[in-house]
Amino acid sequence: MNFSKIVVILSALAIISCKKHNDEIAVTGKVANATGKIYLDVFGGEDVVTIDSFDIKDDGSFMLKAKSDIPSFYQLRLGRNKVINLIMQNGEKVEVLTNDSTFSFEYTVSGSSGSEKMNTLIKKMMGFETSYRGLADKMRVAETQTNFDSVKFVLQKKYEDVRVDQIKYVKDLIAREDTNLIAIYALNILNPEVETDYLLKILAHYENVIPDSPFLKQFKTYMQPFVLKQLKADQMGKPVPAINLNDVNGKPVSLASLKGKLVLIDFWASWCAPCRKSNPELVALYKKYRSDGFEIFGVSLDTKKEEWTKAIKADGITWSQVSDLKGWESPLVSSFGFDAIPSTYLINKKGILIGVNLHGEELENQIVTNLNITKK
Repeated sequence: MNFSKIVVILSALAIISCKKHNDEIAVTGKVANATGKIYLDVFGGEDVVTIDSFDIKDDGSFMLKAKSDIPSFYQLRLGRNKVINLIMQNGEKVEVLTNDSTFSFEYTVSGSSGSEKMNTLIKKMMGFETSYRGLADKMRVAETQTNFDSVKFVLQKKYEDVRVDQIKYVKDLIAREDTNLIAIYALNILNPEVETDYLLKILAHYENVIPDSPFLKQFKTYMQPFVLKQLKADQMGKPVPAINLNDVNGKPVSLASLKGKLVLIDFWASWCAPCRKSNPELVALYKKYRSDGFEIFGVSLDTKKEEWTKAIKADGITWSQVSDLKGWESPLVSSFGFDAIPSTYLINKKGILIGVNLHGEELENQIVTNLNITKK
């Protein structure tokens, strides 16, 4: 999970899980061989705000202060790119010891439970990264050897073992820390495309224990593309959700009425420029293959009937058109699982999904193959 997109989450979740403190945060320490200013930044929304700075003394010492009613995510910064991530709350007296050359990687922190856990996690992840790099180096050497295939198998197994250990470490930490900020931070280490099911379970857990947290909205937004991708994969080879909506004349029209034909379900809207741009292609395909058993079932995300009907006429659309005029609030958006239009779903004569978002030659090839005809 991208840091800049979860900082609101971190602070919002903390409101629920921690008590308010009245004392300010004091951050002191030493940066060996460093000169110039050192900064203390706090993450707020999409922005990183500098809340204090200090001219490093000749002996490398510094003193910074912050104040926040809730635990928050901070960074100690030297220059533009050298940072140490901290999780701190009021009343903590935090000491950081590091040096200029390895500022972000070799440091000690005390006086802050959250920051100490952050340090431990980061060092553990660096250890895994070192293992990955070591195995990659060995793989490059092995590529020049005659027994590469056997060595490759062994190295790939070791790589997988490291990956499994890393995932287990992160998930154990999340389970142990629950709603603490370090657990939320650790979520960004996991690959959402691979760990979609796990992350959705975490989301469901937070919905139960912190239902009023703004974190839920942020987390859902972050996960949405991966949820939709998984949903589409799960739908392939299965019947699509039912559609039964009114056409432009207010007459109910069902997708099921087209069973026995090859049908392209087209989600679009009059205000969608890419949709309007693709309509001529669909019009041409419909004219070519309608007599062979190809149909299009248009579902509009318009909210104004007049604009919808005007676009139908302007684009020369003659196939079935339906809409509930609810726009993105239509239940079909979530049941079909899309977050952009145009979105198309090709179903065979039995109503089984066989293709998603096919265009151009790829779509036409699917049409002629499934209708068992020659391309025109």
